[in-house]
This record gives sequence, structure tokens and C-alpha cells, in this order.
Amino acid sequence: MKNINKFILIIFLLLFSHTATADEALITDSSLTIPTELILDTTIIIPKLDFSNISLFDALTALARTYNLSMYIDPSVVGNINFRLENVNLNDALLFIINEYQLSWEKTGTIIKIYKPIIPPPPLEPLNIFFENNLLTVDVKNASIDYFVRTLIELTERNIIIESHLSGKISSTIHNMETTKALKVIFTSNNFTYKVIDKIIYIGKDQSGTTSPSLSRNLNVSCEEGLITLDVANTSIGDVLTVLKNECGLDLFIQMKLEGNITASIKNKTAEETLTYLLLNSKYSFKEVDGIYFIGNRESEDMYDTKLIRLKHLIAETIESIIPVSYTKQLTIKVVKEHNGLVLTGPRTSIAKLQSFIDEVDIPIAQVLFEVLVIDYSTSDRAEFGITANNFGGDAGLPGQSYFPNIDISAKGSNINNNLRSIERHLGISNLGTLDDNFFLRLHMMEEEGTANLRSHPKIATLNGHTASLNIGTTQYYLLESQTVFPSQQTSLSTQTAQRFETIEANMSLEVTPYVNSSNELIVEVKPEFNSPQSAFDPDIPPTISKRILNSTVKLKHGETIVLGGLIETTKRKNISKFPILGSIPIIGRLFQNHTTTENKTELMIYITPYIYYGSEGSVNLDSLIIEK
Repeated sequence: MKNINKFILIIFLLLFSHTATADEALITDSSLTIPTELILDTTIIIPKLDFSNISLFDALTALARTYNLSMYIDPSVVGNINFRLENVNLNDALLFIINEYQLSWEKTGTIIKIYKPIIPPPPLEPLNIFFENNLLTVDVKNASIDYFVRTLIELTERNIIIESHLSGKISSTIHNMETTKALKVIFTSNNFTYKVIDKIIYIGKDQSGTTSPSLSRNLNVSCEEGLITLDVANTSIGDVLTVLKNECGLDLFIQMKLEGNITASIKNKTAEETLTYLLLNSKYSFKEVDGIYFIGNRESEDMYDTKLIRLKHLIAETIESIIPVSYTKQLTIKVVKEHNGLVLTGPRTSIAKLQSFIDEVDIPIAQVLFEVLVIDYSTSDRAEFGITANNFGGDAGLPGQSYFPNIDISAKGSNINNNLRSIERHLGISNLGTLDDNFFLRLHMMEEEGTANLRSHPKIATLNGHTASLNIGTTQYYLLESQTVFPSQQTSLSTQTAQRFETIEANMSLEVTPYVNSSNELIVEVKPEFNSPQSAFDPDIPPTISKRILNSTVKLKHGETIVLGGLIETTKRKNISKFPILGSIPIIGRLFQNHTTTENKTELMIYITPYIYYGSEGSVNLDSLIIEK
């Protein structure tokens, strides 16, 4: 506003006080050639006006203000004006300025608009490009990259995209070359990058020629068949990604300035693996969308990705508890039981770090099959001594004489009489007596030993570190009767009897827990327990339960058997059978008694043989098993 007022003041001073000099250009009505167009009333005369290096925009604004014109001056009106006017009407003066400075004007009612017209560029000459039968012929020199690509798109109907603000010239001469090969040769020979993704051709600026010598020494990159080999030493992350973009044609969208240097050596890795290793220990991450890799701050949720990791050997519900806290930062973990896997949400680099940990621990698990043999070795010592005599009619049916393995001598009355006669002759004794022929005598002396009793032969399998258990037994019921006494005001007490059934269990249980080490040896925790009743079942009296418990930890190899034992139980019983009255007479009563002594010793022995399997080698062929059955 201050400048406009200044110009108005200058115009008024010039109109009323300026006198032309010999060196100044004087434009009068007689010397000014003007068009015949009519903008304003030609009766408005400018007596004297002098513009000396004044802004064209400001000069037109001063005229509008001086003569109260409704005028809009477009910002496109630029430049300076330098001339004098004298005795010229206002219409001619405006038309002269408009034509002299190549301006245009429009009038709407009384409003005048003055602006700079847009002059279209001259038409471009057609390029010498011919396309037929997928063969391309090109003969161009210094053609604009934009014009060249537009012409190719029209002729070949190929989808070609160039980088934003890409500039440069194309010069090439090719005759009847296959189109794809021709395009690659043309663009690469003119220092442009050429790559094809999903049948779309992308053209960019080749920066390889501008790489600094120091960067070339510290960074070597090669790409073959989609695999990247990279060797970088203390180089900026941004420079590494730029070279990867240019050399390997990666579509990278970097959302921020990358800071920090990196040293790495990578061989034959995919683009995703390469970016993971490069950004793993930095504050950046990446996300892939439709083949484009977006790189930014790993703490930004825009960089978050979701991935399902399915476990091969471990159980998903158990692995979550063993993941270190350092691996779960910025990650949300959810267990999916249906897939035996983990759904991870977070930065791709954090997911890759946890993926590496899971691959390290998710290895085949040993499965251990235990063959267990439980034997009760029972030693029964039974000694019997006695004389059995009888007298009855008929044949006694005696078994005869036996001297091994036990003594069993029997005789009838006639045989005993013969022996008595012989004794009388040797001892000089007469008339010891005569027995009836139907009388018999049996002397029985015997000792018996028991044998082994196989209690159980189970086979159970479990995973390494997990407990397998087996429980076999019986439950016995007995009737328990109880009486409750109630006080009474009468002399007698009232009682109430209640009955209920109680249970008692006699079980055989076994628990084994294997731990397979790196040498394929096992450390096994064994916990057997055997409960057995001591007497026959009586529904009125609960039986006495004998318990034998063992707790042991042993070290074994595959197929090796270990024996656990020493649980001995001893039972001794003595029975006496005697003749009434005579068997109770001191000293001679022994002749009329049968003595039986039984001593039972049982020793529990456990044989354990483990077998280690890692796959299906220990599985059962169900079809064969059905055929055998």
C-alpha cells in the first residue's frame, strides 16, 4: 500500500510539473500507433505521464487508482515499464501497454481484467519409432525422456512408468529388435534403470555412476536370480539401501532420514531376508505391501506386521512361557491352539528375531517308551513233621515209599507187624504187640519253596521331560456300622445304629519321568508304589493293606535295563495238628502231633528298559496289527 501511494504521488507530480528533456522519449498522440479496440471512453486524456523503471503491475495499479477504474490485474503480469506519455487518451495508453508487453484483457461490465496469456508450446516433431510384430525400430537423437516414453506407450501399448521429476535425453538407433530386449538396451545405455514387475516397466535414474570412490570400496552388491549378495563395511544405512534399490531394482519407500552405519556380509539371501539382517539391530523396520518395501521407525504402528508361526515339535501353549522378555518387546503374542502356533503382531525385525529363537528351540522331541517288568519273588519254606495212623477196613490206598524230594513212608498193619518181630529178635524183647492188617502208618517229612510271581508287565510312552503314569488296582467295600447314644429321661438309654459302606483301595501305580541329554542318554525318575491286602476279604472287617514304595533316579542308555528291588516282606506261620488228649501229654505227646511251619518271603523286583524315538520309527503299523489279531 505504501508503494502504491508513492506511485500515485509520482504520477500527479509528473502530470503537473514535468518538462521533457531532449534525452527523454516523448510519446504524443500523433506519434503513438494504437489498435482500434475500445476499452474505455476515449475522451479521458492523459496530459503528461512518465514511467521510469516502474513495475508493470504497480504502473497499471496507479492508473486505475488515478482514473477510478475497476481493474483486476492478474499476478501473472510481471516486468518493468519505462516510457513517457503526453496528451494521449487513457484507452489508447492501456492498449499500447497491453500490446507492448504481450498482455491480454477482458471486460465484464465495467470491470477490466488484464493478464498474461498462456502461449502453448510449438508441436513436437514425430519421433522415428516404428513398432510391428513385437519388433521395435528406433532412430532418435536427444529426445526428451517424457516424449519418448509417451510415444512408446502409444505404439507398443506397454505399461511404462517413470520416476517423478525424472529428466534426461534419449539417443538410440535400433533396427527390428524384440521389444523387451530393445527397451532394456535403450534405457540402460542412456544411464536409466530398467526393471519389470508384474508386466509393468519402471524407469528410473541410474545413480551408479555418481557413487563416490569411498562408497565403492566399502560396499559390494550383486543380485542374481532374485538373491542378494552384499559385503558392506561401516557404511551409512541410507547409502546401502540406495545401492540395493539401484542395483537390485528393489521398490523401497523410505519414510524418514536414516541414521547410523552398518557392517555386514550377506550371501544369497532374498530381499526380505536382506532387509531383516540390515535393520535387525537398528531403530528401523520395514513392511512389505504388494512388492513395495516401506522403511521407517520400528516404533510406528504403520510398520507393524502380523505373522503366524506354526510349531513343528513343541506345544504352543508351553513355548510362550520360555520366550525371553527381550524378544517380546513391541510384540503382541497370541496362542492359536487349532494351528499349534503363535500369531505375532509388531515390527517385522522383532518378528524375525523371535522367529530365529523359535527355530532354535523348536527341534524334534525325544519320545521314550518304557518296558516295565514287575516281579514278586516269593520264597516259601514249609516244614512238616508228623505221624499219621489209621485203622479201617479195606485197602488203605497208601502211595508207597518216597525218599526224594521229600520223605513219605507208609505201611499197613501187616508190614508193621513184621518190623515189630524183627525188633523183638534184636532187642530180646517179646510180645511188643500185634496190629491189625487194616491199620496203616504214614511218616511225612517235606520242605517246599515257592517261585516267581509276575505282578505286571506294562509298556508306557511319554515325551522327554513329561511324566507317564500307570495305575492298576481294585477297590474293596466293607460295611461300617456305628451306634449313636441319645440321653433319655427314662432309666434306659436310646441308641441309633447307622450303616454305611466304606472303600479301601489296593493299587499298583508307577510314575516315570525321562530326561534325554545331548549324548542320547536318559536320566529317569521312577516312583513305583504297590499296595496289597494281607488277608482274605471280609465284608465286615477292613483288610490290612501292605504298602511297598520306591523312589529312585537312575541313568540309562537306549535299550539298557536296570533292576530296582530290595522290598522284602516276610510272613511266618506255624500250625500244629494233634490227637485229642494224647497229643497234649508232655514229651510223649509229640508222637501224636503233626507240625507244619510255613515261612513266606516276597521280594519286589522292577526291571525297566527305555527306548528312545525321535520320529515314526517306534510307531505301530495298525494294519499289520489288525491282521495279526
